[in-house]
Amino acid sequence: MNLVPDLRGDHLWLRELHAGDHDAFARILTHRVLTRYLGIDRMDPTQAHAAFAQSLAQPHTHPRRKYTLAVCAPDDDTLVGTMGLLVEDYGSNAMLTSLALLPGAPTRGHGHES
Repeated sequence: MNLVPDLRGDHLWLRELHAGDHDAFARILTHRVLTRYLGIDRMDPTQAHAAFAQSLAQPHTHPRRKYTLAVCAPDDDTLVGTMGLLVEDYGSNAMLTSLALLPGAPTRGHGHES
């Protein structure tokens, strides 16, 4: 398994997705406004569930190239957003592919820490 260690900043915490993140994750992918900025079409609940299952399985792939991480407040395990990272085949370059925070997230304004 290819797990990412928890990454903590002053205003946010990035961690691997947990099964309990499903509902908040689905809220992002089914949100009319957030999906406009993610470069994907708005999903229905069934599609969002399938996308969550794929993201949850990412640590079990080898080599791991896709990382979908939960964005949380530093002192709260609740998912308030997601961050996507894509690592190139040769492993020396990575690119941020997405960052979405739910409306009202306590990490609002601190996405640059991701």
